[in-house]
Amino acid sequence: MSPLNENVNYIDRISLIINKYSVKRSDNVPIDMPLFDDGYLDSLNALDVIEELELEFNLHFEMEDLTAENYGSIEQINQFLNSKL
Repeated sequence: MSPLNENVNYIDRISLIINKYSVKRSDNVPIDMPLFDDGYLDSLNALDVIEELELEFNLHFEMEDLTAENYGSIEQINQFLNSKL
């Protein structure tokens, strides 16, 4: 957990990863955009995103972590990472 329960902004790092694997080519996916519903991620490239997030943040995600609530948008991923780090 972050010191003093303060949220850290990982948005830029997450955005780079999302843009790298996005099905839709975009330089700037809005942070509140639904990644799956709006076609930025699909089940195949989502695995690449998860793997890269694990490497980038030195984490291992459990199966129960892999939910739409945690990975629905860049903003949700940021909140999820704050709960893990």
